[in-house]
Amino acid sequence: MAQESRHPFRLFGPGKKRLNKNLREPFLSPGGTVHTTEAIEKSKLPARWLVLLLLSVLMIGNYYCYDNPAALYSMLAARFSSAEHFDFYFDGLYSVYSLPNIVLPLVGGMIVDRWGVAKSLCLFTLLILLGQAIFAAACSAGWLNGMLLGRTFFGLGGENLSVAQSAFVTQWFQTKELAFALGITLSVARFGSVLNNTLSPWLAARLGSVAAALWVGVAICAASLLCAHAHPNPSPSPSREPEPKPKPKPKPETEPRPEPKPKPRPEPEPKPKPDPAQVRSRARRARRAPLARHPAQAH
Repeated sequence: MAQESRHPFRLFGPGKKRLNKNLREPFLSPGGTVHTTEAIEKSKLPARWLVLLLLSVLMIGNYYCYDNPAALYSMLAARFSSAEHFDFYFDGLYSVYSLPNIVLPLVGGMIVDRWGVAKSLCLFTLLILLGQAIFAAACSAGWLNGMLLGRTFFGLGGENLSVAQSAFVTQWFQTKELAFALGITLSVARFGSVLNNTLSPWLAARLGSVAAALWVGVAICAASLLCAHAHPNPSPSPSREPEPKPKPKPKPETEPRPEPKPKPRPEPEPKPKPDPAQVRSRARRARRAPLARHPAQAH
């Protein structure tokens, strides 16, 4: 108890798990302001599992469409057999995605911090949908440069979407459940890659068009965008209302100190009275003095 009392705000830094038990928001920060982190309350809501499901399905569109060119390579080569340097363009479909994403996740992280995870998630999913739609439309028109353009837009949202998704998961899961939740999102996302390798060639052969298989990827990206918009927003609970600050105890009034009395000034000593005999002798000398100075006046 003595150790906990010395660290009343240990919640905001690394500490033992037992310090987080039976805590309710809002918290009083060391600066004296009342605020709430929302993370502890969200991690206790049953809706967090619905959020995890939506975030996992959201990533299927990204992983499904990323490997579309590899799964449909032979059909794309037949579609563009008359084009020169097709292999160069095909390799470029992955290069225009990978090269910008050396730096883009850093920019995406700043966007998530500034705009919030919800808006960032919708933005990056919309870029993926736009890129896949341009890619499919260019394939239908036989425009290889347009396919490169579509993959560029797809790359603007691809890796950034993973950044926003991870940040969203950490808002809803705490302590032991966090690693488990991140593992589920990655497993479901990889299911999109497996689904693409199996479904895309079958659809292209069944429908007789490689572009039709790419438009199916557009539909899956649209479903991912719906998942990004469908995240639940729980109503605030009463425990989040700020509690009134305790009034400071009035300090006990102290009696005013008495002012020090000024020290009395010492009375001057009385001058001694002159001797009457001396006074008479001084008077005689004073009368004789003028006669001595002017002897002519005496006669």
